[in-house]
Amino acid sequence: MLRMGKNRLRTMGYLPPSLEYLILPFNHITHLDWLQGELKTLIYLDLRGNFIHEADIVLRKSIETIHLSFNSISLLYFIPNTYEKDDNDGKLIDRKPYYCKDLGLAHNNLDSVKNISKLYFYQLRMLTLHHNKLTSLDDVDFSYLSQNLDYLTLNHNRLTTLGNPFSQMQVLRFLRLDNNKLSELNDTIFVALSLLQTLTLQNNQIRSLSKNLFENLVSLLIYLDVSSNFIKALEFGTFYTLNSLKALNLSNNGLEHLPQGMLDGTSVLSVLALADNKLTEVPGDFLYFTPHLISLDLSGKSIG
Repeated sequence: MLRMGKNRLRTMGYLPPSLEYLILPFNHITHLDWLQGELKTLIYLDLRGNFIHEADIVLRKSIETIHLSFNSISLLYFIPNTYEKDDNDGKLIDRKPYYCKDLGLAHNNLDSVKNISKLYFYQLRMLTLHHNKLTSLDDVDFSYLSQNLDYLTLNHNRLTTLGNPFSQMQVLRFLRLDNNKLSELNDTIFVALSLLQTLTLQNNQIRSLSKNLFENLVSLLIYLDVSSNFIKALEFGTFYTLNSLKALNLSNNGLEHLPQGMLDGTSVLSVLALADNKLTEVPGDFLYFTPHLISLDLSGKSIG
């Protein structure tokens, strides 16, 4: 292990090929030419909080964790390094898979993740892309992440459209999409996410929630935040299938009324936030379906 965080390093010299942990966060590193050596056993790479603008990372079969957050990366390339000679004809072939499980790219200047999506991160479980400059995921193929990805952050970007990037992420449990510029969500955007537990959509520009939007999030969704959008009305049955939901935040949306039976199906709900809306009344059966409710926030606007 080599640990030299919080210094003023700009580059590195010779590194032993047997090195497994390289931990150099919060230095003054600007380029990674020195990292292209034969680190065949490298497992953990931490370069957070440096001054890297362009990153060329040679992938090793051994590497499990790559942390590049809190840099200024706008261009990112991963270069496969598992080519071996074929026993029959001597040609170089790519021996997969790679074993990287954690890829941290938050707090950079990335406006595209196309380069990541074409790579061999079949074992990836955690991908953090929050606080970048992404505007769209329409042209991104995340299908290679479908087997194992458990945790994905896309919050604090500039996303206006999503396409259908989550269509095969069947084991995803944590998804952050808050603090973007999303205005519409198609009915099938979350259809594959049957194991999702946490979904954040607050601080977007969403104007409506289809009653079919969450219908496949039936078994495990615990936390849902759609606060600080522009949702003035809710359809009956929007939350009907969310029978594991414990916390729902609808605050600061401009809601003018709530439909009868709005909370039907949310029998384990314990926290409900409706603060800073424009409600003048609530339905008579409002609390009938939530026997476990322990916190209700209707502050900020008067109820007539």
